[in-house]
Amino acid sequence: MRSWTFLLCLGALFALVSPVLADEVVTKRVCTPDEANCLTDSEAWVKEVVGKGQRADLDEYCDSHLALESQSCGRLRPRFVRDLIATTAADDKAAPNGITIRHAMICAPKPSAGKPPICDQTLPFTEDPRQRVHDEAEPLDLRNLRSKVALDLLGNHLLCDLLMDGAYFEHIVNLDYAVIDGGVYARHLRTDGSLTMYHAIVRGDVEADGLRSAGGVTLFRSQIFGALHMRGAMVGGDLDFGNLIVLSRWPVSKLDPEHSSVTVPRTAVDLSNIHVARQFYMTGATISGSNVDFSGMIVDGTVWMEDGTWIVRNLSMERVHIGDGLFLGGSRLSSVDLTSARIDHELRLESNGKPTRWKAQPGDPDGSTWLVLRNARVGAIRDVVTAWPDCISLGGFIYDLPPHDYDGSGQARPPYYRWCRPYVDGTKVRHDITEPPSSIRDLLDRTIPSWSLSFGSWSIPFWTMGTEPEGEAEAARSIVWWRNWLERDPELTGGSYSQLATALGHVGGDADSVRYEQRIFDRQGPDWERYGLSCLEQILIGFGIGTYALRAAYWAALFVTIAAWRLHRRMHDLSHYPEAAEKGVAWCWFASLQTLLPLVTISKQMDDFLHAPIAKGVPASQPLRGCLAVGFSILALSGLLLSGFLLSGLRSYAGL
Repeated sequence: MRSWTFLLCLGALFALVSPVLADEVVTKRVCTPDEANCLTDSEAWVKEVVGKGQRADLDEYCDSHLALESQSCGRLRPRFVRDLIATTAADDKAAPNGITIRHAMICAPKPSAGKPPICDQTLPFTEDPRQRVHDEAEPLDLRNLRSKVALDLLGNHLLCDLLMDGAYFEHIVNLDYAVIDGGVYARHLRTDGSLTMYHAIVRGDVEADGLRSAGGVTLFRSQIFGALHMRGAMVGGDLDFGNLIVLSRWPVSKLDPEHSSVTVPRTAVDLSNIHVARQFYMTGATISGSNVDFSGMIVDGTVWMEDGTWIVRNLSMERVHIGDGLFLGGSRLSSVDLTSARIDHELRLESNGKPTRWKAQPGDPDGSTWLVLRNARVGAIRDVVTAWPDCISLGGFIYDLPPHDYDGSGQARPPYYRWCRPYVDGTKVRHDITEPPSSIRDLLDRTIPSWSLSFGSWSIPFWTMGTEPEGEAEAARSIVWWRNWLERDPELTGGSYSQLATALGHVGGDADSVRYEQRIFDRQGPDWERYGLSCLEQILIGFGIGTYALRAAYWAALFVTIAAWRLHRRMHDLSHYPEAAEKGVAWCWFASLQTLLPLVTISKQMDDFLHAPIAKGVPASQPLRGCLAVGFSILALSGLLLSGFLLSGLRSYAGL
């Protein structure tokens, strides 16, 4: 009897414990990709949890069951995920908090003969996975899906392609921390929320041409082994590519999501014609392997590419329109093309004093770094003097304010005569100051004196200074620095000088010195007559520009002083005549000045005295005779010549 009682108690205990054991022990169910109605244990649990509007975290599910040794725990088939999203997404009341599936492995092998299942393998990061993923793995196909709820796939591992072409989501699409062994194809994807891929890894390409995101796009700290294309996209919020790494490691030939092999020009990042309504963050991003194309991009806010941004190849920003500023300080670049770009506020080549660093791209036989600003327009330029590349294209470049230091220090000026490249198309276009003159004109340009008249601490520039100032660099950049900056353009024209002079005039800078250098530059050419007249105009009147026009006064004072000295000697020779003896040095100087100045009469008595004999009937008593008469005639002609040059120069300076 006792034995029967024991058995009954044992049976009752088993009946009570068996439901608990049923929950704890996972029965492993295996479904093939073709079995649409079959669900694995993980899939059944996800369907139940998502149906309740809760978060389906596969890590928590596998940790809470006794199936850690099972490799299939946490694995979902792409077809199941697609059907679940499609069923739930149509009704926002069924899942008011959205669809949340986290930390799952989404993979299902395609039927393949003699190949081990791809889902049970680890793909090496050194190999291009796109072909194998395409051939062996079933994609997660969300194309043309319409979803009224948010989609959260945080931390999932997709061993397949993610296809979202033409899909529409009313809320956020979250792919943070996702690992995608294939590619992400989201052409013409639309979302009223945002698309986030924070810290995601994509082994293939990211194709999002025509993307529409009202809330913004985030790829912060993500890694893309293939290429990133977002041609013609429109982003209503911020575009955040901070610390993004795009390796563009794979070859030109790639697989289209329509499963046909096509060949496209390889561009690491293609954001051509994209429209960003707010800010574009790219600080700290690294892009290697191929070129970057931002041509036609419109950003209503600021483009941040500062502090560690590294673009190994060419960056094309042709025809971009940036509503605020383009910040490149502290970045590492090789070539930036801003042809016909418009930056409404500021082009910044420094960040907290750190300049933009330039390094020629690998394999470039020329070894030059470039910043192309042809036909671009910016509001202001903020830099440090070491922030510029070897070569700058300035043709048609318009800026309201000239390059200026972020703190006005003006220090660390680049070496004098650091040219862009000594050769262009085999022809030498620039020379170092230590080289011998290459022509007579080169010799003249170098040997025109650079004197100044010094009176203690005050000096008058007699001719333009031709050497780099010594000592500490002053706050205002010298004309030598500006000339070197302009001459980094191998195709420099006089228009670049005019633009710089205009911009310096806006801030009270030394615009006259730039105009002076422009006149020297403009005389280059085969016309020797024009060259000679230009040199004469430079020497005599400083082209009539600003304080340089005082050279005419220097020459006039010199000629008048010499003539007055010789006339005073003549008066000494005629000292036996009382009329001549009373003429002192001052009288002789003003008489010479009257002779020099055309159409100006200081005293009619001076003119009558000089051109008539002192003693009537005695020709030898005439003050001006012989060589002195010839000298005063030359003095009068010199006055006419100086006046003519001066009027012509002043007219040109005034733009008349």
